[in-house]
Amino acid sequence: MAKIPASEGNQVWDSSNIAESYSGIVLPMTCSFAVQIYSIAYKNVALASGVSQRKVKEYEPIFQNLLGFFYGRVYYNMLNWYRMLTLFPGFRRNKENLDLMISAMSKAELDEAHSKNVSMLFRIKYYSHLFVRVLFFGHTLRRFKSDVRAILGQYRKKQLHNMPAHELMAAYDKFTSELLSRWSTTIDNDFLVMNYYGAMRGLCRRENIPDHKVLDMVSNITDIISAKQVQCLAAISKSMAENPEILSIASSGKYAEALGIIMAKEKYTSIRAEIDDYLGKYGGRFANELRLEAPDLDSDPEYLIRLLVLYSGKAWEKKANADSGIPRITFPKSILLRYLLKNTRKHIRHREELRLLRSQAFSHVRKMLVELGKRLSEAQVIGEWHDIFYLEIDEVRRFIAGSSISMDLTGIIAHRKEDYSKFENINPESHFQTTGIPGVFLSNLNQNTKYEKIGKLNGQGCSPGIITGKVKIMEKFELPENNSIDIIVAKHTDPGWTPLLGICRGLIVENGGILSHAAIVSRELNLPCVIGVKGATKLLAEGQTVTMNGSTGEIDVS
Repeated sequence: MAKIPASEGNQVWDSSNIAESYSGIVLPMTCSFAVQIYSIAYKNVALASGVSQRKVKEYEPIFQNLLGFFYGRVYYNMLNWYRMLTLFPGFRRNKENLDLMISAMSKAELDEAHSKNVSMLFRIKYYSHLFVRVLFFGHTLRRFKSDVRAILGQYRKKQLHNMPAHELMAAYDKFTSELLSRWSTTIDNDFLVMNYYGAMRGLCRRENIPDHKVLDMVSNITDIISAKQVQCLAAISKSMAENPEILSIASSGKYAEALGIIMAKEKYTSIRAEIDDYLGKYGGRFANELRLEAPDLDSDPEYLIRLLVLYSGKAWEKKANADSGIPRITFPKSILLRYLLKNTRKHIRHREELRLLRSQAFSHVRKMLVELGKRLSEAQVIGEWHDIFYLEIDEVRRFIAGSSISMDLTGIIAHRKEDYSKFENINPESHFQTTGIPGVFLSNLNQNTKYEKIGKLNGQGCSPGIITGKVKIMEKFELPENNSIDIIVAKHTDPGWTPLLGICRGLIVENGGILSHAAIVSRELNLPCVIGVKGATKLLAEGQTVTMNGSTGEIDVS
């Protein structure tokens, strides 16, 4: 994509990596919550970096519009992300690292002077702030995790089902305020991942070290919490397999009965303890976990039993390690490479832990909104309780406070349901440019791409390994009928897909980034993975045999 003039109402929209967080069609409540999160968190990052209150206020329209929404899908507003980066020194480096981290497909550019906001005095101030923040980041991160877990523990004790609507709304506002005031720490960690990895990759390219070797180096980090989730499921499944009574009942599809026996009989105390430990660590993590309207599988413990059945008989074990050693280069540069690699791996590990914490926080937000929906339904101002997710959070807040312009919530919901029913049949591009008013421009855009099947596909290799197998097309997350899966092919994945990575041999994804959750966990499990394969779910057929190369990104179709 050529340089985009930013002064003529042009915008560039890219769903690259955000599809991992907000996949498919997302309802208005989640959209409005996402806007709130991004705006507050990134403003706090700017303020913590020494950007003045005046400048942050001047950039308010940028912070409020980091995301765009088309046909129910979420996109990055790329030019606004780049404009935000002009607040900080090192625009060109930061932009390249951001594009790399999210695997941006739009390749857009600003046409303005990037250094206009950054005086020499601010550079000195910024790098001084940055040095201190990096120096004490370990302490900051430990305090952040401790504070968030304490907040979650406090709110879990609240009897939400007994609270009236105005108290639930107040609890929601306090909870999100307490979380979002701290959430910039997670962005600081992403910034460190982005810059350490970008610097390491740049050094390797200058030393003619191939990209697949860089991937090898960021594999087998150990102690990645998401990889431990797979190992934990395998361990519980093994324990269940040692008890034929439970395994027989669960394997016949009687999940509730199997769970009831585990919970009731004393001889299954150890399995019960394993399950409790798993739910304590990974509760709140499930497919579409950041979509507030998604079913909360914490309230469906049978889901875990179904997972354990899939793992049974799989004899899962961590596959042989890839070659993750340090290439031989000249002495001074080898020291720098080791330093950059050590910190890249460390902050990737933190990133996965913080994503799990985010899932648990969102799970509690979901619980509060469900209860709010029930109060509004009981008051007969909306139909079913889940209709609340067709409203924006400010619409609910104003209605409860008595300051809503429209008191007809059912009318608003009905109109949006009608719109969303049409979105199912629209397949917008993963990235595109608009001119003028985006909604007007987009109405003339052809969203239905036609794919012609070919003998070879290409994407971005992000986890080494070459395998041949049959593909399983997954348009959306679902638990398969059996665990005989070679290669999963998906439009997008999110952290809730993690359990499926323990029962397949390879992964092909249409969207995502080199530092996406799917890429990181695949490398930890030594599972060949290729991302950015446009139209993979349309170009490949269920059961078709392919050979995929997780280093080069090449996929040969039989």
